[in-house]
Amino acid sequence: MKLALFFFLMTTIFCDLSDSYEWNKVEVPEYETLTTAFQNQSINRPLFHFTPQFGWMNDPNGMWIDSTKNPIVYHLYFQYNPKNTFWDMPLDWGHATSTNLLEWTELKPAFGPNDGRSGAYSGSMFIDDENMSKMFTDDNTNNGKLNLIAAYTFNDDQWKETQYLYFSKDGNEFFNTTSFPNPVVSHTDPTFETQFRDPQVVKFYIDDSTNGYLMSVAKSQEYKIAFYLSKTDLKQGTWEEQINLELEGFLGYQYECPNLAHLKNNDKVDGKYNEEDSSYWVLFISINPGSIQGGSSTWYLFGQFELKNEEGKYYFNPKTKYPAPLDYGKDFYAMQLFYQYKDNSELKSGSDYGYGIAWASNWQYTGSVPTDPWRSSMSLPRKISIGHFQSSPETAILYIKSEPYFIINDSITKLEIPDLKETFNGILNVANPSTSFSIESDSTKVQGSIFFEITITVLDTEEFLNSNPGHLDFYFKGSSDNSEYLRFGYEQKATAFYVDRSHSNVPWVFENPYFSDKISLNVMPYQTFEGEENQVQYFVKGYIDRNIIELFFNEGYQTTTNTFFFTGGNFINDVDIKVDYGEKGFKVEMKAAQIYEKQENS
Repeated sequence: MKLALFFFLMTTIFCDLSDSYEWNKVEVPEYETLTTAFQNQSINRPLFHFTPQFGWMNDPNGMWIDSTKNPIVYHLYFQYNPKNTFWDMPLDWGHATSTNLLEWTELKPAFGPNDGRSGAYSGSMFIDDENMSKMFTDDNTNNGKLNLIAAYTFNDDQWKETQYLYFSKDGNEFFNTTSFPNPVVSHTDPTFETQFRDPQVVKFYIDDSTNGYLMSVAKSQEYKIAFYLSKTDLKQGTWEEQINLELEGFLGYQYECPNLAHLKNNDKVDGKYNEEDSSYWVLFISINPGSIQGGSSTWYLFGQFELKNEEGKYYFNPKTKYPAPLDYGKDFYAMQLFYQYKDNSELKSGSDYGYGIAWASNWQYTGSVPTDPWRSSMSLPRKISIGHFQSSPETAILYIKSEPYFIINDSITKLEIPDLKETFNGILNVANPSTSFSIESDSTKVQGSIFFEITITVLDTEEFLNSNPGHLDFYFKGSSDNSEYLRFGYEQKATAFYVDRSHSNVPWVFENPYFSDKISLNVMPYQTFEGEENQVQYFVKGYIDRNIIELFFNEGYQTTTNTFFFTGGNFINDVDIKVDYGEKGFKVEMKAAQIYEKQENS
């Protein structure tokens, strides 16, 4: 009886994968769980930005959307070291899921090396819905939407980097087989094989005769993005290298984590922007170190894949001559897109939106930030789309809009997200220079995670001078010690916003030489008013989650993501707004609410 049960279970496990191969489940070694490191700051763990319970986390990996479930399930994998709170071998693919992109359930690691000295480096997940690999059965109950393949970089104990494929039917258990030998892609020049990583795979569809899977891989320190196209079975020898993209954009020290999105140009206005293409391929590249913000950042280019007929290969032809940052903050890196099932029509025309998550940290200082027993968090999920950004009064340019994306529905169980409440609506000027308020009157709900919307109207730009540029400041203060505060503000003469994260009693904040305490970005007005040439308006949406702030300006055409650190439990609740100059001054409309964990008796 026991033997029959064993064979039944084994059949259940493998029935969805081809039974003509000997499948090997990829196990993850268990390590002693890390519990403490140096100073416990667990109380400041973000509520709605994903963090691992223990250990070290960096790049998001292999994100995909399971549309076969109701509600839809979002899978997030990540670079994970369960043994320490700093980057080190081994590196596994950690795993978490969510139905609303705010609350995450951390699962056991998906896969990793078994020798303790190697790494399952960054990569992606894709869906082999047409079973091109021939590694899945012909059961198309879900239209092949669960034919999952993880593409990742295996870094061996000699630091050689090659690209591997693993198979799964649920995203939880992964398998390989000697009948599908790894690696599937290796560098052709041994000189550079230690810097060759981070494969992202997309379904590449031009027409019925030109389709397959396109893999983007960073030839990191050569400043190249290599593209490999497989039109047959995805095995070794079928990934044909196309023409590399070389030396484009900000170079920094190295390229990492390429990601491609094929997006519709829905914001195209004929005759105004001279953009005739109905869609673009957007190539995201992360660099570290050497970004213009210092340390790590992610930028992108718009382009098209075109065929070079004399070689019969595709190349990415940039259509914009300027690389643009995806985020202007210090803590936004290695943005990865969710893979989702699309039919051939959408693959050819492009999608209205892409969805992505970034690592909310910076390699300059991430290994020592004052959190315990984990290090680093992910950004809020972003919905990205193509738009036109007024980069100066005279010029609008093709740009990526990046907006927060999450789902508020009945699946919310642990968090309560009340409607935004008007906290202030009035004019601040030299006659009425300040106001103060609390975001939540019920102190039991103050947990340091808030969201807000602010509309700022400069009533007369001409009254501000070089000698009196005009500051509007928001002070988000700690509820138990208001000497700690996060300052966010605007200067009219510079037309710039800034974040000041220096006002903390945590010694690390001012002792670490790379933790820049002030970050700024120039922002063009959201709108000007007809008949009121000297009156301009800005719109800001913000999320503060205990030790991270994300700001979205003017519908997400510019964003800034930055971590900050207060002493344990000193949660933000009170806000002061101040101006320092202006007879007419600023009209400020602010709505805000606390996001908090439900109390047991609520």
